[in-house]
Amino acid sequence: MLEEERRRYFGHFDEYLDRVKESPRWLAESKVAKIVAEAIKYQDGKQYVLNAFCVLPNHVHMIIDVQRSSASLYKILQKLKSYTAIQANKILHRSGAFWHHESYDHVVRDGSEFERIVWYILQNPVKAGLCKTWEDWKWSYIKPEYGCIAKQ
Repeated sequence: MLEEERRRYFGHFDEYLDRVKESPRWLAESKVAKIVAEAIKYQDGKQYVLNAFCVLPNHVHMIIDVQRSSASLYKILQKLKSYTAIQANKILHRSGAFWHHESYDHVVRDGSEFERIVWYILQNPVKAGLCKTWEDWKWSYIKPEYGCIAKQ
């Protein structure tokens, strides 16, 4: 019951992010999105195992496996956010906070939930009206061995 409520809350929040036009949309800037995407990929195999991600105009989704990492999820995200904020602010000729101070995280409990979340992440730019198919979105990634999930 609590898990269902959490999922509903996240769904409503994510739909809001897809619709809102007033919030900063710095990630819509191609150079900024590229910095974020490359930073996420760079840590793959070092701090975590990267399974999928999607950079949208005002938020990012990613599925990472941190089971074998010596760093906590908090530290991993803090490092990623810090680096990308500094680089993005340089590109945008601005200073100050770039990312929201907190993140929404969720533990994936089984294979079917994993598939559902990967599919959700890949379809997010389509649902937001940013492209016709997930393959059209430049700032998405799925680990090759999970390509079968993307073909649903």
